[in-house]
Amino acid sequence: MIIENGANVLKPKNNTIIGDDLKIDDCNIEFRGSGNILFAEPGVDLADSNINFFGDNALLYLSENRKHQYKLKLDLWRETTAFFGKDNYFNGVFSAIVSERQNLIVGDGGAFSFGIWLRTADPHLIYDAATGERTNISKSILIGDHVWIGQNALILKGCRIGSGSVISAAAVLAGKRVKSNSIYAGNPAKMIKDNVFFVDRSVHNYTKKKTERSMHSDLQDFVYHEPADGPDVTRIFKDLTKAADANERLSIISEQIVACPDKNRFFIRIQEKEEKKTSFFKRSR
Repeated sequence: MIIENGANVLKPKNNTIIGDDLKIDDCNIEFRGSGNILFAEPGVDLADSNINFFGDNALLYLSENRKHQYKLKLDLWRETTAFFGKDNYFNGVFSAIVSERQNLIVGDGGAFSFGIWLRTADPHLIYDAATGERTNISKSILIGDHVWIGQNALILKGCRIGSGSVISAAAVLAGKRVKSNSIYAGNPAKMIKDNVFFVDRSVHNYTKKKTERSMHSDLQDFVYHEPADGPDVTRIFKDLTKAADANERLSIISEQIVACPDKNRFFIRIQEKEEKKTSFFKRSR
């Protein structure tokens, strides 16, 4: 189904919304440019979301989510891409500004709390006073599969968060590579624990018996490993940036991400020198 107009869609001319059973009740979608695509797999409910296309030729790809509603506040600027995988849980509004021709990739099965913000760019330019060179280069962001991001976390340009990781409440990350199955906390965020996994059950109303049962788990579903042949995220970001239009971006997402459901596709490891640096910071606290 291609929706050409509707009470919640502003300025749809030369832009496209594609979705077989897309629900947009109480959702605001605004197009200020042209050639943009909002692509929704079956089972997408955008109730209470606010999505703005502020430029031309941007792509928003929303994967199937029959368990939960999307709760998004997205600003997509010229020639950008935002991809959301399947069955993510949004406890509050997930806010992101994707700009300066950069991209956002979010994997499957994430747990996102209140007040989260992501930005691929700073709003103003910063230069080195001695050389005149720009210092705040915009960069794309990756959030892997089954990532838990806590309340009021701020994820800035260049972050790559490996599958199975936990970002604590109020953490601030900029340009960080987050090891899969690790916990990052603080401002600036540092690794405080690795070789962990989380499950998405809520303990708020647990009985004493449930708490006792929860004290051990042999579950391995959310432990991630180096893939034999996974997607090259760096190449995907480059391909998306070079793409001529939103249709080409849609093809790249479909062929290089959607067609690769491998559990370990967004695994991230940290090089030995990075681990030593992290260990130094942990000893210094």
